[in-house]
Amino acid sequence: MTTLDKKRPATWTGADMAGGIYFATATRIWKVYESKQGCALVWPDEGSFSPDGETWTFNRKHAGEFEPLWIDPTTAAALHALYSALQEDKNKEKVRDWIRRDRGLFARMVQIAWEACTR
Repeated sequence: MTTLDKKRPATWTGADMAGGIYFATATRIWKVYESKQGCALVWPDEGSFSPDGETWTFNRKHAGEFEPLWIDPTTAAALHALYSALQEDKNKEKVRDWIRRDRGLFARMVQIAWEACTR
């Protein structure tokens, strides 16, 4: 069995991920951008936090397949630049919604941000 064949753990703690584990929101990404310290992101449809907020557990659908997604300051800066360039509030709200709604839409937002930054 190779490392790639192993299932990912279903439960993660803030200690597992430097910078902690948080729900993906635009506010959290802007904090990564401002503080220059990355963190791990998760989405509400993927699982839940323990009552004390210290432990994240993936639900059955995602356990063993997903892990918290690391957001680094450079990617956060690209997302912030894209967001800041938008003029209309409805477009800014769409970006905030895509970030928080699910992992797939977040990945698409990151792709759009990098495409805009590398033109």
